[in-house]
Amino acid sequence: MLLTVIGLAALTAARLGVRMNAAADDGVEAEVLAESAVEYALHQVALDPNWRTTYKSGNETTPVPLGRGTISFRLVDETDGLLDNSGSDPVRIYGTGRAGIATRIYSVRACGQDPVTCLNTVMTTNANIDWWTSTVQATGMTIASNASMTCRTSTLNANLEAVGTINVGLAHINGTKKSGVPARDMPNAGVFDYYLAQGTPIAIASLPLDGNGYPAIEKKLISPASNPFGAATNAKGIYVIDCQGKRLSIKGSRIVATLVLLNPGSGSRIGTPVDGDTVSLNWAPAVSNYPCLLVKGDMIISFKSDRNLEEPKIGVNLNPPGTPYPYPIGATNATTSDVYPGQIAGLVYVSGNLTGDDWSPQVAMLFVGGGYVANDDNFILNYDPTYLTKPPPGFTGSGQPMPIAGTWRWEQAP
Repeated sequence: MLLTVIGLAALTAARLGVRMNAAADDGVEAEVLAESAVEYALHQVALDPNWRTTYKSGNETTPVPLGRGTISFRLVDETDGLLDNSGSDPVRIYGTGRAGIATRIYSVRACGQDPVTCLNTVMTTNANIDWWTSTVQATGMTIASNASMTCRTSTLNANLEAVGTINVGLAHINGTKKSGVPARDMPNAGVFDYYLAQGTPIAIASLPLDGNGYPAIEKKLISPASNPFGAATNAKGIYVIDCQGKRLSIKGSRIVATLVLLNPGSGSRIGTPVDGDTVSLNWAPAVSNYPCLLVKGDMIISFKSDRNLEEPKIGVNLNPPGTPYPYPIGATNATTSDVYPGQIAGLVYVSGNLTGDDWSPQVAMLFVGGGYVANDDNFILNYDPTYLTKPPPGFTGSGQPMPIAGTWRWEQAP
């Protein structure tokens, strides 16, 4: 009996060892198959220009035999769960490998490397544009709405396009009009990520209060060499302000930087609401293809480009050593006698709604995640092809998705 028991135990152990080795082999092969599944997904997407409609977010494809197992994949739009509503939203690719009793899942986040198609325009909004008694100078350039456009009694020297309708009213349109066009890709929700990671924070509490008791950037110079609200400067000129729901105003300043404004309170504005105010703004990015301004929320713009920013009026030297004008190869001095044109010479992106409040600015390019209401605005838009040929971080996403470094990971298999 003892010999029989010993023999049965040895046989059981041997069988268990075989099974464990088989399971280990299954696991190793399933891992290889999962990695292959991701590569297979990238290949299939590259072959299909309509992949965003071919596949549904979260739906797994039919398993395909490979080696001793199968591979399959699913694409997930982590922004809103819809693959076909935006050409710039990144996707996470989940590759599944199955071999024997083992299942392994490998994933990576992927995003197109082409510039978002709004960069072919001088201005694009995701929601409606409502022009009141405005005059716009953008001859030969395109202003687009991914919704509809109402022109009322405005004079628009530009080519207009809208996904919905273009209601001309009594307006004068000196350019083409196209309705029913495909929506243009806008920056996705990750547009702020790079700048938040690279930026230097400025505490909202460090900003002085204006005459109305609100935090303000007024009569200041902000640049890679100058941070008037803290000791830390930023070589790329990226500064991040979490407004914490407080109303912020920016006026009468020279800014050579990319400002990132988070959570601005209602009424936050660039410029001043006082019509008789002669203080303007001069704003350009420190890095030529970076945005001037990124706003996560709503904003009002009301400065006037027909009014210069004058050092004698504000009593501040705006081109000291370290911040020449024009930047980065212009002149510096120690005086307060220089005069600068009122302009935002770069890209502006507002994720929420934008209101133009009796403004007449000069802006390079303007993109709005919500809608735009123009109240008696008169402004000049100047298309800058640099942003298309060398898109700034956060402004790519169209085209064939490519893996994003640092986003590979193993997932829990069911």
